[in-house]
Amino acid sequence: MEGCMKNKYGKIPADSGLVRLRNMGMSRRQFGKSILGSAVAGMTIGLPLRASAATGISYMGWQGYDDAAKVGGFLESNDMYLDITYMESQEMLYTAHGSGGRGNLDLSTPVDFHMPYMVAAGLWEPLDMSLIPNISEMFPDFIDMPNLNIDGKSYGVPFAWGSLPLMYNADVIKEAPTSWWDLMDPKYKGKATVTEDSTGVLMTFAMMATGTRTPWNLTKEMAEKTLELMIKFKKEQALTIAPGYGELVGLLASGEVVICQGWEPVSQWTGEDSPPIKWAYPKEGVVNFVDTYAIFADAPNIELDHKILNHVISAEAQAANAEMNACAVTNKNAVGLLTDTTRAFYPYDDVAGWFERAGGHYSMFPEDHAEYLSYDQLLEYWEDFLKA
Repeated sequence: MEGCMKNKYGKIPADSGLVRLRNMGMSRRQFGKSILGSAVAGMTIGLPLRASAATGISYMGWQGYDDAAKVGGFLESNDMYLDITYMESQEMLYTAHGSGGRGNLDLSTPVDFHMPYMVAAGLWEPLDMSLIPNISEMFPDFIDMPNLNIDGKSYGVPFAWGSLPLMYNADVIKEAPTSWWDLMDPKYKGKATVTEDSTGVLMTFAMMATGTRTPWNLTKEMAEKTLELMIKFKKEQALTIAPGYGELVGLLASGEVVICQGWEPVSQWTGEDSPPIKWAYPKEGVVNFVDTYAIFADAPNIELDHKILNHVISAEAQAANAEMNACAVTNKNAVGLLTDTTRAFYPYDDVAGWFERAGGHYSMFPEDHAEYLSYDQLLEYWEDFLKA
């Protein structure tokens, strides 16, 4: 399967929250970093930014996703407004909640495969699904997701989804690639790249190096093979390792890079004057994710928070988010509200089949396992890759 979409909304700036590096990995040893602690200590979490009779709802999530709550004047009509702090990493949620945020924070947008660890750490409030009737409009693949439903309780609603597919310049590569091994094709020496996304790169190269379909479960031997291939790619094939998706946009738009691991919205952000950027879902599988809306534990406005969760997964809010941010909708009724161009962006005609071919919903590296390496351990391999 392949796709292509050009920017119809104007080029999204490189400092947009949706263009910044979205490293989906998270290290337990990084939670207490002083830089994050200092940043959170300086926040006025939950304090009103204006004098108003309306209720301030504190939001700490991805930039751009907050716009869904505003669709149709929902916040104003319910006497609410958002107090916004944009997050730049999943670690930020742990640090904020443990540094004065508990009891002050309302909403966030964590990625699904971090949710089991976050639930264990006490970050999220169990949801009252009777207050979220729009959940019934989800595609079946997003109902009762194991990452979001733990010990009989639900902790998040599926808001948007996507993947890190194989992207390519269609002026140079005429036929859609079918394998991640096309990254290693000598024809593209010095014209290939990946971003500094530890989880995405480790999992993708693990599929290549070992043939695994569960690249979150890596033994020491598998990790060593993965690192060897990653270093070979970096030294012999890659033009550079892009620091983030903003930089990747520029490399694709200029034609310097013709093949890479990317993210579907990147093809939109390259602009009308760039070469046509398409993407393919390789046969080995593709790293995928579901971004969610969740309520922080002990949130000050739990009833209103549930109202917002129900609204952001409504067909209207979902369609608006897809048009604004080029993200895939989870509400099946939203598909009919999309423009033809946006609807063609994702495989809505066979969502279940797509996830099956991609390798299913992904999990995170284990925290503590007798056989498989943890993310902390795998970070050592990642650091070796960056130093190579």
